[in-house]
Amino acid sequence: MAMEEKSVRLTFLGDIMLDWNMSLQLDRYVAQTESGYRFDDVFAPVEGLLKDSDYVMGNLETPIAKDNKNLTNQQWEFCTPGAFAKAVHQMGVHWVSTANNHCLDRGIDGLVTTISELDKIGLAHSGTYAPKQKRKPLIVDVEGIKLGLLSYTYGTNAVSNGNYLPFKHRRLVDLVQEQEGRLAPWDPLTKFVKKHPKSKFQILRDCIEYKLLSTENGGRQWYEKETWDGYRLWLLKKDLKWLRKHGAEKIVIFLHIGGQYNIEPNSYTKRVTKWLEDQGVEFVIANHEHVVHGSKIHAAGFTTYALGNFLGSAGTMKAPYDRRSEYSIAVHAYLDKATKELMKVTYSVLRIVYTDEGKFQVWPVYDLLNGQTGGDYDAIRDGALQCACDFSGTLPCEIEGENLLWSK
Repeated sequence: MAMEEKSVRLTFLGDIMLDWNMSLQLDRYVAQTESGYRFDDVFAPVEGLLKDSDYVMGNLETPIAKDNKNLTNQQWEFCTPGAFAKAVHQMGVHWVSTANNHCLDRGIDGLVTTISELDKIGLAHSGTYAPKQKRKPLIVDVEGIKLGLLSYTYGTNAVSNGNYLPFKHRRLVDLVQEQEGRLAPWDPLTKFVKKHPKSKFQILRDCIEYKLLSTENGGRQWYEKETWDGYRLWLLKKDLKWLRKHGAEKIVIFLHIGGQYNIEPNSYTKRVTKWLEDQGVEFVIANHEHVVHGSKIHAAGFTTYALGNFLGSAGTMKAPYDRRSEYSIAVHAYLDKATKELMKVTYSVLRIVYTDEGKFQVWPVYDLLNGQTGGDYDAIRDGALQCACDFSGTLPCEIEGENLLWSK
């Protein structure tokens, strides 16, 4: 019996964004449809790759609009037409992570609308919740294997967008630490400092946050600074226990964490992913860096540190241009249907292409190198091999160049 017949294939994708530079060209996706837009062409080249998977998961890094109002209008705050989410679902994605640093770009109202729009099209999701929604982790049955699906983020860009969660709504987003610049036990002090910057209380608060609660924040960008995580990790541990109690045989967590364009994962990313591995989480899928980082097999399953931008213009149309941000990794995990155990892991290298028509597309590198679209063969191959090397830790000369796949 072929492995495909006795196994379940799970596929994990990176960050799926319609970001600032792409939004400036939104008119190129206008169509005579109910929503006014069509994004099918963006994802059409990867449909063949994804159709061979039994369950596909990715990080949807943008709020979704209901009526195309209040769409992306500045560089670091996103909001995307509903047709985009529909195209993501139609290309073969079954579930998306919604807990990421952009989930509150349009506040709680935008978070609620996103949930409603995803529910409307039948795209499963985890990580964010409406105020009156009963919160519980998600379990799905994939060919007889029960998967527990979680989505957690380091923060929500609260420093820049100002959308701090009020106390009564503190659990609307699954967080591994408190929102940037916020210390839950000292919230009144935080509010006072916002009204009285440069006061002696600012010094006190910064001392509490950056020196007492974490000794590793010096010189970091705000999106890499650590805040208090005791309460949040306790909640995450409760979720893991709930999933096991209710029959989850394998647990997947999409973890939004890390810096931007770093050469390697930072210490906080490594520490949190190791903590999750120690809790027995089989699949720890970290994202956020906009570049491809490494991966590892561990006792329960495997971990990725960053899969790159499945779709996005950051680092492709705007500097830095030297980090291969146009590439990403699609990871495929094969589980034995009978034993439910991990049989092997492979991966595909993907590339974002900017077409002659001025549109974005996502392509498997294998197809690009086999002449299904134009481009510089040697440059694409070299970039893909380097990403494969970064991800797998295998020397480029040892990677099977024809398929750009890796298995252990």
